[in-house]
Amino acid sequence: MLTQRQAHALAGEWYSWFVARFDDEPDTPAQWDLLADEYEEVDLKRERRDEHPDPVLDEEPHGPAVRRAMHRLLLTRGDVERFLRERDRMLSDAALGMLLDAL
Repeated sequence: MLTQRQAHALAGEWYSWFVARFDDEPDTPAQWDLLADEYEEVDLKRERRDEHPDPVLDEEPHGPAVRRAMHRLLLTRGDVERFLRERDRMLSDAALGMLLDAL
């Protein structure tokens, strides 16, 4: 398990790790545009949910579907699982959720 403080500290470590991977080879602008488009699509879903909230379905601030979509995107495009493996860290599902929320 993680405390909220630990989740945010680990998120900071992930950020430094993720950004450092592109120091020598930063990818092309087109690749970064594609990644930005993926995040923006999830963000648009969040905006639509904010405009038409469903109090029964939306127990979380931006709805469970949007949260799951962002978590999937972070896991795949953000290489979160690779980051954790490189540090020999195994997190419970709840702790991983806290980390992804912090990211």
